[in-house]
Amino acid sequence: MRLFLQTWGSIICPSAFCGISGLRPTYGRVSRYGAMALAPSMDKIGPMARTAEDCARIFAAIAGHDPKDRGTIAIDKAAFTYSPSVGLRKLRVAWLHNAWKSLEPPVAKPVAAAKAALNKIFSGMKDVSLPVGPWEEAASLIVQVESAASFRQLIRSGKISELADPLGQISGYLNEQYFAADYGQALKVREILQKKMDAIFENFDVLVAPSQPVPATPLTLNLETGLSFPDPQGAIGNLCGLPALSVPCGFTEKNLPIGIQFMAGAGDDIAAIQAARTFQLHTDWHKRHPRIH
Repeated sequence: MRLFLQTWGSIICPSAFCGISGLRPTYGRVSRYGAMALAPSMDKIGPMARTAEDCARIFAAIAGHDPKDRGTIAIDKAAFTYSPSVGLRKLRVAWLHNAWKSLEPPVAKPVAAAKAALNKIFSGMKDVSLPVGPWEEAASLIVQVESAASFRQLIRSGKISELADPLGQISGYLNEQYFAADYGQALKVREILQKKMDAIFENFDVLVAPSQPVPATPLTLNLETGLSFPDPQGAIGNLCGLPALSVPCGFTEKNLPIGIQFMAGAGDDIAAIQAARTFQLHTDWHKRHPRIH
């Protein structure tokens, strides 16, 4: 078990690539005190473990209000108690058909099999679309502006030049060039998006989609170029602080793990957990290991 900080994809993505389960909690349910800040209005801490139930039990131990982190929500809304037999309800599940522009062929086959299984597990599962808008641009701008503030001392002291990554040596200076008006506009876009997502969650409890459109990448890959593709699902989930849980759903022909993500409304972490756990009760991908040649 490990705890990770996600600003955009640092729980969901590695969980999918490593064939494990990973929970991104609702923003503010887990204290970030002591963790390195990146973008305070988007940073979230959550567990990565073998199963959805493991994640739920860890989440129950770490969730709660913390006066040392002003981003944590009120005590009555932050705390989380878990029992497999408590709080179960008939979930209204929908498949997100526009979460990704396209899926690479090695991913498409196991995802199709997972969707077929979900149709049997959750009778009446429907298709739904994520709202279209400049969500990625807004999320990216917020991350850049807030990261510049978080690392202001490093930037202003000049010690940023000591970073090993050439892009990292200059990105802080670039991020300081955004105007307050740009940041304010991005926050307005976020508010519009939150209302749109609230409307979707009036009709559905959980939205399901592949965790990533590509399989795990080589360690030598340039992440700035090799993992550069539209990610409206990640932008929306993190802009709105929504809980999501990625679990394994198969392997590619080259034995690389594939993940599927269950996303719920803000504060409804139990819905994402219940859906993911139900999927794992009917499948055994979380128990399998790829053959290593």
